[in-house]
Amino acid sequence: MAITLELRPEIEARLVSQAEAVGLPVNGYVEKLVQEHAGTSTQKARTPAETRQRLLELAKRWHELPTLDSRSPDEIIGYDEFGLPAR
Repeated sequence: MAITLELRPEIEARLVSQAEAVGLPVNGYVEKLVQEHAGTSTQKARTPAETRQRLLELAKRWHELPTLDSRSPDEIIGYDEFGLPAR
């Protein structure tokens, strides 16, 4: 089934530009957008073991990030030893 859309010129230009930027033909890009919007990506679902492995990898990467500020969360927010905003 074919659908013909009449787009405003500026919308059509953006659509073509974005499709080119990701290296897809316009029809392929529109299909990708529709799938993403519907939550039905063509990617295969991960098994529980794959999901667990992915989460472990992400946790490892998170723990490897440098500490940018060694203060406690309370110190960063500005709470005093009684849990009140410092003045």
